[in-house]
Amino acid sequence: LKNDDIATGYKNDVVKAGGGDDWITDFGGKDRYDGGAGQDTLAFNAVKSAKHGVVANLAKGTVKGADGKLDKVVKIENVQGTNQNDKLTGDRHGNDFWGLGGKDMINGGKGKDIVHYDHDAHFGGNRGVTVNLAKGKATDGFGKVDTLKAIEGAVGTDKADRFIDNGQSNSFKGGAGDDTFIFTKGNDHAWGGAGADTFVFSGAKFGKDVVHDFQDGQDMLKVTGATSVADLTIHAQGSDMLIDWNGNTIVLQGQAGATIDAADFIFV
Repeated sequence: LKNDDIATGYKNDVVKAGGGDDWITDFGGKDRYDGGAGQDTLAFNAVKSAKHGVVANLAKGTVKGADGKLDKVVKIENVQGTNQNDKLTGDRHGNDFWGLGGKDMINGGKGKDIVHYDHDAHFGGNRGVTVNLAKGKATDGFGKVDTLKAIEGAVGTDKADRFIDNGQSNSFKGGAGDDTFIFTKGNDHAWGGAGADTFVFSGAKFGKDVVHDFQDGQDMLKVTGATSVADLTIHAQGSDMLIDWNGNTIVLQGQAGATIDAADFIFV
């Protein structure tokens, strides 16, 4: 069972993808899609004549494509839209969404749902993004503002991105840029990627957060309320480094052998 890359024709097609994590590109028509097993993605960015966005509802199993035709879908977990204004709605499973350009409305539904902005640059959106899950808004790589609901995580770009949590145990992944991650509550996870990233822990109860790829000597930590490293308890825990501030914890994964000291913090 392989991961297939499937492209439809311009007429009414029937696609049964089978097993594997498949990527299916829609070129128009009234199509029927069965993703089969695996995490399957249906993409609509290839319709060159698209004058309006996609309306996808995975819970209902329907997608009004970029050509205005109605598709039927089953066992499709993820959707990539267009550079128009898309409306993407998930189901009870964990879904992944690429809105691309336009002022998109993305509703994850139930499950752990993630919005991606890492494809924006391929379609002309070359800016860093700001994803604010607390406000339910994101400024994409084109400078357009998306509306987000029931979204638990985000993937950024290779530019300087900014991520803000909503207190519901979020996960954020940056890219090659100098990214900023702001955590206020909930047990969050962050991957900064390459670049000099800043991880900000704000609020009296920011929770138990994990930084998966902290780079000692390059990335920085900021704990709001702490005035010096003396306010923090820092010690190794297994292969990780644990930082405690008033019962809130930051785990720097795989950093037990690193020297985490005042040089790694921003105090204001």
